[in-house]
Amino acid sequence: MTKHNIHLIHKKHHNIINSVDLDDEGVGVWLERPYVFSVSEASCTFFPFEFFEDDKDPFKSAVKALNECIKQEATKIDPEQWDKG
Repeated sequence: MTKHNIHLIHKKHHNIINSVDLDDEGVGVWLERPYVFSVSEASCTFFPFEFFEDDKDPFKSAVKALNECIKQEATKIDPEQWDKG
């Protein structure tokens, strides 16, 4: 299976990424089972470009922030807990 836009994510995290969402509004990811983001306890996150509209390159800033979020927050949990949501 080809993961579209996976090149936006740091290579060392490719194995925990299920999919990368990229549209006109922003960029986000869905994590593979059984990973979640530790702060939200969700398996996905999204960074709207409007959050970075004051930056020189909002796209680049959003992708950088997304990668930092994955690095800092992606956490493996018990698969049974993940299945329960």
